[in-house]
Amino acid sequence: MILTIIQARLGSTRLPGKILLPIAGKPIIQHVYNAAPEPKVVAAPWSDHGLFHGFDVKNVVWYDGDPNDVLGRFYHTWRACKSEVDWILRLTADCPMLTQPIIRKFIIRMGQRNYDTIYTNRPWDPDGYDMELFSSDTLEMAHKYATDPYDREHVTPWIYRHFHVQRSSIVGRPVVPENPAEKVSVDTQENYEKVRAIMEAPC
Repeated sequence: MILTIIQARLGSTRLPGKILLPIAGKPIIQHVYNAAPEPKVVAAPWSDHGLFHGFDVKNVVWYDGDPNDVLGRFYHTWRACKSEVDWILRLTADCPMLTQPIIRKFIIRMGQRNYDTIYTNRPWDPDGYDMELFSSDTLEMAHKYATDPYDREHVTPWIYRHFHVQRSSIVGRPVVPENPAEKVSVDTQENYEKVRAIMEAPC
């Protein structure tokens, strides 16, 4: 079984609180949550407790530890939900243009999966459609052995290095149909205005 874990926090340095900014009548994180396949859970630091009050976002696991230890947050989230979970799908809460068909296509594209590796659609698809798929065994190993603060904050760099995985060799072609060339994740006010204009444009 695949467990979708969406990492979320309010403490973005470039655009604080960005995941709560509205696009098309919903906060950014709501778009990501709605696109994510079941079973799904949001992994958030305890310092942001109360973050989702009033939103249609359920299944939040709060990590009572270093807010920058996102790898630890993923590990403890998996531990809280580990029953029959073989794989982790990692999404981030600043990618509101992800859709159910795009995520489904990525998972299907992976086909028969090797437990001792990691899969991603980057860099074939642009920043803003980020998806990573890795086994729960791999997550447990990374949590046990990764010590560098960068590896802890960004979750998967240790896995790529340990298994000698080159991102460019994983998928081989885009999964996003239109495959826009520009970045569509939300990290800055400028990113937000651009993505908002795209998502709120009349059909």
